[in-house]
Amino acid sequence: MMTKPSGMHERFRAISAAPSSGGRGGGCAEQELAPVRGDWSREPELLALLLRPIAPTESAFEGHARKEREIGGLFASLPVIEAMTLHRRLACPRPDDQLATAFGRLLVERRGRLLGFLADARRRAATSAASAASLP
Repeated sequence: MMTKPSGMHERFRAISAAPSSGGRGGGCAEQELAPVRGDWSREPELLALLLRPIAPTESAFEGHARKEREIGGLFASLPVIEAMTLHRRLACPRPDDQLATAFGRLLVERRGRLLGFLADARRRAATSAASAASLP
């Protein structure tokens, strides 16, 4: 008689199988791993957002949702080339990359939405440029 796997077991399997799972069973080849760059000016800000604990006055859901919005806001302010570089770095992280490790601790759903947002930077920039060009 087989028992149904627990929700935690299912989540672990999903994280382990996800391509952007921070090197834990993901689909990044060694040559695709982005170099660890310490000269990105916004890195301390992003790392601080990722490592900031949830306020005691917030529920876990509210605190993590706020953190996701703040990270998304930072991602929205990046130029396209920085967003693309950061996407590659976070999607195919190196084991010694502190920023990617902290990002990898986010829930797989939140991580997926944020990576999708970074991946969409080129389209957002093109849409913005097209709408600006059509203004009188």
